[in-house]
Amino acid sequence: MGVAPDGEGYHPGGSMIPDDSDGSGVDEWSRLGITGKTRFSKTELRYGTLMPRLPILVSSEARLLPQTSEGLLMTSKEVGDLTLTGGWMDKVTGRASTNRTGLAVLGQATGNEKSGGLFLAGADYKMTKQLTGQYYYSHLKGYFTQIFLGLVHLLPIGDNQY
Repeated sequence: MGVAPDGEGYHPGGSMIPDDSDGSGVDEWSRLGITGKTRFSKTELRYGTLMPRLPILVSSEARLLPQTSEGLLMTSKEVGDLTLTGGWMDKVTGRASTNRTGLAVLGQATGNEKSGGLFLAGADYKMTKQLTGQYYYSHLKGYFTQIFLGLVHLLPIGDNQY
């Protein structure tokens, strides 16, 4: 199989286990992600390793280690029922990997060019106790622009379930 093109920690194709320097699967692996967080009033700013759960960007936990992104994410709830979100991500670590790579549409394993980063902005507006409207915009530099419109309706199946 040979040495992985990006060195140790690289996982080619759909492989679930990262490669060692000789191309064989590693016996054990781990990673560390550090995030700084600050809050002012009802606005929170995070910088570092992130696991976003947004309609346009979701961190998958489907394997042994979760997928993570690196960048900046701000969430503000300063205005009543409106939540504003904005951010910039420029690196990602796959679900079965220990190394960080630049963002690409199909991932670095397929040989795609790295993007200049992902910019995102969005708003969630709670129209009623049960209905929330969403608008999100993202731009993956060099690849695509995405717009998401959504409605989330919560249907309680019993008393006090919101």
